[in-house]
Amino acid sequence: MENGMEKTAMEKFMHGWRNNFAVIFAFVVLCAGTAFLLSGCVSAKKVPYEVFGDMEIDSANALEKIFVEFCFENHSEKAVRSFTIVLFAFDQDGSSPFYGRNNVVVKIEEFVPAGKSFFGKIPLDDFVYNVPEEPFELEYIYVSLIEYEDGSCWSDAFGMDGLNG
Repeated sequence: MENGMEKTAMEKFMHGWRNNFAVIFAFVVLCAGTAFLLSGCVSAKKVPYEVFGDMEIDSANALEKIFVEFCFENHSEKAVRSFTIVLFAFDQDGSSPFYGRNNVVVKIEEFVPAGKSFFGKIPLDDFVYNVPEEPFELEYIYVSLIEYEDGSCWSDAFGMDGLNG
């Protein structure tokens, strides 16, 4: 008698499984898709650039003692006419080294073809109150505006897209 009940319970389970397969399959696909999106493999908004840099000090140069050397990579299919870099830094005490602000915003007027890179320097002597012996820590650097040769623009005023890109 027990065997008959097990068979009946198994039959009920299999019947329910077949009827709910579409719901279960949709749930698995939804979970896997969410995990894939959260992993950073797919971005909802493609960031058309990559930028990175380092603080440098040149004690031999009397005019530009502290600066950021950076690389801007154009990942778009359009040529760039200019771009605006925003950078945040802090000194050894964790304070902003800049006069009256916590960041520096610099517009770079430079042609960068689609898929190419541009290396440059941003002098910071006019923005800092004291040139240290050791470079400041560059906390965050991003591009807030890109102006393309065709007249179109891309913007990210607060650098939020760059965090995910």
